[in-house]
Amino acid sequence: MQKCSHEGKFVELRKVRLFHNLTDSELTSILNYVDIKNFKKGEMVIYPEDTNEIFYSLIRGKVKMVRSDENGKEIIFAIHQSGDSFGEISVIDGKECPASAMAMEPSRVALIERDNFHTIISSQKNVLDNLLQFFCVRLRDMWNTCEMLSFDNSARRIMMFFLVNVDKYGTTTDTGITINMKFTHQDIADITGITRETVSRVIGEWRKNGDISILSNKSIHFNINFLHKF
Repeated sequence: MQKCSHEGKFVELRKVRLFHNLTDSELTSILNYVDIKNFKKGEMVIYPEDTNEIFYSLIRGKVKMVRSDENGKEIIFAIHQSGDSFGEISVIDGKECPASAMAMEPSRVALIERDNFHTIISSQKNVLDNLLQFFCVRLRDMWNTCEMLSFDNSARRIMMFFLVNVDKYGTTTDTGITINMKFTHQDIADITGITRETVSRVIGEWRKNGDISILSNKSIHFNINFLHKF
C-alpha cells in the first residue's frame, strides 16, 4: 500500500461518489478504515475466482470487469472510471467474485476491507443511502444490458450501449450530448458482443453522416437530431 497523509486521503475520497455528500467530520471519521493503492496498466485488481475481501473505489483511472468464455474470449461486463466503486457483491455475501478486474490505465484505488466496510455502512447513514442508490444503478444497468443484447441490429445495439452510459457520463449541450468517457472500438465490441470491425464500420458511418463527432479529448458527441431517431 502507498502511504498517504490524512489530508491527502481526505481530498482523494471526496472524488468517490459513495462519499461525496459526507460532512467533513463524517469523512474524517472513516479515513483510518481506508487504504490507497496504485495499479499499473494491465495489472489485476481482482483475480479470477477470488473470494474478495475488499471493497474498491476508483479515485483515478479506468478498470474493466471481465470474464472469459469457454473459448477464451474476453467478455467485458462493465468499465469503471474515476468516482466509481466495485467489488461490493462478494464483500457483502462472502462468495466468489463474479468477475475479475483489470486496470485499463494507471489507476489509483481506495481499498476498504470487509470488516471496515461493514463498520462504515453501519455508522454512516449517508454512505448506506448512497450504497442503495448504487445498487439501483447496477440493477438498471443490468436490465439495459439485457435489452441491448436482445437487439439483432448492430447499430441499435451500439447505440443502446451509448445510451446506457449517458446517465453516468453524459453532458447535455445545445447541440446534443457528449459522453465523457473514452471507449475503444474493441471495448465496445467486447461489451456489445459484436466484432470490432462492425463497431468501426457503424461508428465510421455515423461520423461520415455528421451524426457523431470525436472530440479532441476522445469523448464522443452525439447530434441531438440523431439521438431522437432512437
